[in-house]
Amino acid sequence: PNPTPPRTRTRTPNPTPRTQLFADIPGDVMAAMSYYNVPVSADPEHHFNPLRVLREVATQEDYVVFKIDIDSTDIEDALVAQIVEDPELLGLIDELYFEHHVTLNPISLSYWAPTITEQSQSLIDSYALFMRLRRSGVRAHSWV
Repeated sequence: PNPTPPRTRTRTPNPTPRTQLFADIPGDVMAAMSYYNVPVSADPEHHFNPLRVLREVATQEDYVVFKIDIDSTDIEDALVAQIVEDPELLGLIDELYFEHHVTLNPISLSYWAPTITEQSQSLIDSYALFMRLRRSGVRAHSWV
């Protein structure tokens, strides 16, 4: 059987003119891309919750790579909590990329400091979260 072509779904709340956004994207990539110029919602039932959309479009047979990098700790943490607590989502996501903002994170001491709120989780909490995801079958990756 022919595999399903890869799809890319991208969201950003920042208004970007389409001509600027798509200027350098090759046609074969453009055909596989969906772009949403709206903010992400952490509400599981909201139209702009990417996990709700994922449930609708992905199957167990798909290879799903999911990246969370919204630079809103509250939304990011809520989305990851939804993944961790939902066996269906754990079964759909193969790879998860997530910048877990924690206390004493080197990035919070530099460029991003004004945009990142005070963190309540430590590196130990982060390791525990990523181990839980990996033990649930999700290859979870982080960066600082």
